Amino acid sequence: MILLMTIFIVFIILYCIYYHYTPSIIEGATTSMTPAAFVSEDDIINPNANLVDSLYLNEYTDKISSLITKFTNIRNDLNNIKKPDFIQLNCEYKTPPKNQRIGIPDNSQFFTVTTESNGVLTHTVNIEVPVGVKGPPGPQGDEGEEGVIGGQGETGETGNCGSILYE
Repeated sequence: MILLMTIFIVFIILYCIYYHYTPSIIEGATTSMTPAAFVSEDDIINPNANLVDSLYLNEYTDKISSLITKFTNIRNDLNNIKKPDFIQLNCEYKTPPKNQRIGIPDNSQFFTVTTESNGVLTHTVNIEVPVGVKGPPGPQGDEGEEGVIGGQGETGETGNCGSILYE
């Protein structure tokens, strides 16, 4: 496989060298002809056409440079903005319906996601999370292990407790 790839790469290199050093062939041309022989009076380029082309190219490059500066400004704005300022998430729970109808789905069973634009680079995404109907309480769980015995509590006020008895 490596030998095949090596032969292929050598073939491509030789083809590129051959293509580079082989002159292009123009029909009806001889090596003794001057360049003026290839151009007739009908082939002379109008200088006004060159002016129009240069104006078009200047306008095109101006548009490209303005687009580049706009993209640069957008990139800088995105790099300087904080994530909480760029997008805010608001999550709320939906309230389940009071009367559940069998076989008829209501809107409280589905997630609802809406987006709001508060400016060019500030957006709010509102997510409403469905909450099911509260079911019956489950069975009582097993009694857990006894906790660790705590340390001694704070000592109360000290004073003349015995002086009351002597008076």
